[in-house]
Amino acid sequence: MQKSKHLQKTAAEILSLAEKYGVTTYTPTATDTWAQHITRLADDDIELDAIELLLIELQRTGHISRPEALNLQVNYLRETKQCFLQERFFTVDERIKL
Repeated sequence: MQKSKHLQKTAAEILSLAEKYGVTTYTPTATDTWAQHITRLADDDIELDAIELLLIELQRTGHISRPEALNLQVNYLRETKQCFLQERFFTVDERIKL
């Protein structure tokens, strides 16, 4: 999926929270590794981006609650989808004009 050239509102909020609390990286747990292998073997592999991984780490370290993390993720995914669709339709419109 192509990323938007501008930073989305929710992504900026997540990055701001990470900076505020000094969360810089996501550290996978043994359970994360196990779950990743299970989903891969089930041919249902899901790859989270850097913003989503920071969100998980913010929640795990207790800086945001689980409901806050879920709300931020839902908003982030909606914005990401909206940007993707806008860019895709813009590209189609450009091709039509050519």
